[in-house]
Amino acid sequence: MPVYAGPRATSPDLGRLVQFSTFLKTLNVKKLDSGKKAWDYVSQNLGNAQGTLADAAFILLERFLFRMEVEGNFYELTEKNKWQDSDYMAIHEEKFDMQKYPITKQIAENGFRLEVGEGMVFPVVDWAKFGAAFATKVTPPMKNYLEQIIAEQKNQMWSDGGIIIPLEQVADRAAWWEKFNKANPYFVRIEETKHSQDALLFMLICGADNTPVFPGETEPVSEDFKKVWAYVQQQYAGTELGKSVKEMADLVAAEGGKRTKNVETLMQKYMTE
Repeated sequence: MPVYAGPRATSPDLGRLVQFSTFLKTLNVKKLDSGKKAWDYVSQNLGNAQGTLADAAFILLERFLFRMEVEGNFYELTEKNKWQDSDYMAIHEEKFDMQKYPITKQIAENGFRLEVGEGMVFPVVDWAKFGAAFATKVTPPMKNYLEQIIAEQKNQMWSDGGIIIPLEQVADRAAWWEKFNKANPYFVRIEETKHSQDALLFMLICGADNTPVFPGETEPVSEDFKKVWAYVQQQYAGTELGKSVKEMADLVAAEGGKRTKNVETLMQKYMTE
């Protein structure tokens, strides 16, 4: 897991990072209180970290907490709680008070927030906590990255296999990541940020399971996609996003707005890239 990419002169203190990494290896990712222990270590030992050291500390901490999220099975804790209908709505709208129940208070103390999906409530890493702790300490590119991730989390894009935000916002996100990646080609998480850029472009070209470009095999292109393609060509002409969307929009128009074999071939290109 890379924690730094750049010249040796600005590299972080590897000794302090090794100590932090060694400490994390002593923690059990399947115990919820390991989250607080990891956060406490950062506060006590890396609280004064700045620049690339703060970047690296954030990455190590985030990766550890993500492992906890994936491997910890903490949904078993939330399964035991008796949730009210209003709780589900509050969680979905990012308005839930984590102090409401003993278990949610404990979840928050250990660096997690809640999400809902398919009738279940489950803990996920709390990126807002990262923002509060690291945004003023990390390098400018990492600050921009953190703030964008947090903003996107607050306005969830997906629900039940469908896109639930306006497609124009999907385009804005794709354009933001393209601009970020061009400005920061050696960003330590460039593989992830490039994937974000590509995935958002894919959605604008190919749609999603419950937000299809073509509602049916014989139906014409969705009006929503026609509108967002026009929006992209107006707002982001000259970008890679704009060029790709124009290629799709022009082909669909030439094919009479239908999902022809030529259109499917172009869509397949984005599915395999």
